[in-house]
Amino acid sequence: MITNLGKNVKLARIKKGLSQPELAERMGLSVDTIKRIEQGTLAGSLETFCKLCEVLNVSPNYLLKDEIEIADMKAVSELSDRLINLSSEQLSLISEILDKINDFLSNKEK
Repeated sequence: MITNLGKNVKLARIKKGLSQPELAERMGLSVDTIKRIEQGTLAGSLETFCKLCEVLNVSPNYLLKDEIEIADMKAVSELSDRLINLSSEQLSLISEILDKINDFLSNKEK
């Protein structure tokens, strides 16, 4: 069994902003099946794997890779370190900027 598949599915789902029930609905699977895939107790069929890649918008390599990219984790850690000492006003401003960036990117995809 591929041990990191479940972890990578969970990370991709979270990055996509989906809950387990939302992913289950998009996949046409039960929430229990999604939970079991994420826990690593169920690998699923090839068809399920391909649909996971499609719904989560990730490559097969992403889901099958052995470890989360160290660079990704380092970037998140560095960003977290920079945010921790900001005032609530500064955090609010950053949040507004991120919202505008997300809106722009969402409109660009349409």
